[in-house]
Amino acid sequence: KDVIRLLRSEVERAGGQAAWAKMTGINRTVINRVLNDRQPPSKKIISALKLRMVFVSSSDYRELTLLNSKGTTGDGKGPVPGAV
Repeated sequence: KDVIRLLRSEVERAGGQAAWAKMTGINRTVINRVLNDRQPPSKKIISALKLRMVFVSSSDYRELTLLNSKGTTGDGKGPVPGAV
C-alpha cells in the first residue's frame, strides 16, 4: 500500500499517468493496472520509484526497524550495515 501511495504521488507530481509513463519508459497501462490494484508493482516501477525489494528472515525480523532513504534506522542509532 505504501508503494501504491508513493506511485500515486509521483504520477500526480509528473502531471498524470501518461507523463510519468513517458518520463520512466513504463507502459501507461501497467501503471494504471497497478494504481487500480489489478496487478502488483513491477520491478521497473519499484526501480523508477528509487525503491528496492528486501527479503528478511524471520529471525532478523525482530531486530528490523524502518529505514529512511539514507539507510539509517528510525530509532536514531545510525546506519544499518549493508543498507544503501
